[in-house]
Amino acid sequence: MSFRPAPGPSLRGVGTGAGPARRARWACAVTDPDDVALPTGPPPSRFCRTVTTIAPQESIPYVAADWADAIVTITAGDVDLCCLLGGRRRFTTGAILVLAGLSLRELHNPGLVDAVLVALARRPP
Repeated sequence: MSFRPAPGPSLRGVGTGAGPARRARWACAVTDPDDVALPTGPPPSRFCRTVTTIAPQESIPYVAADWADAIVTITAGDVDLCCLLGGRRRFTTGAILVLAGLSLRELHNPGLVDAVLVALARRPP
């Protein structure tokens, strides 16, 4: 896995009064899905892990509460996030997503193999 700055503004001048603060943007290029380091074993007691499998060519409805406060990793297959207004974006193995607060209709598996999503979230207090 390699990290490189994405084209765009840099942090030059931040905090120096030289102009408005700009955020650095970073892109992650994963050339081999095996390079993605995923936690193994049970999560610490203050977290819970949920595994969701979407069969090939099937969809599941998006329920916001299912993804609240979770970091989601696609560990196998491809997933299309289908928006309420009809658009869709495809994510593949190794993608790390936050699905909370999105205007989605469903999650669709466009592939021929199961899509597996692993969500890690804090347990409620």
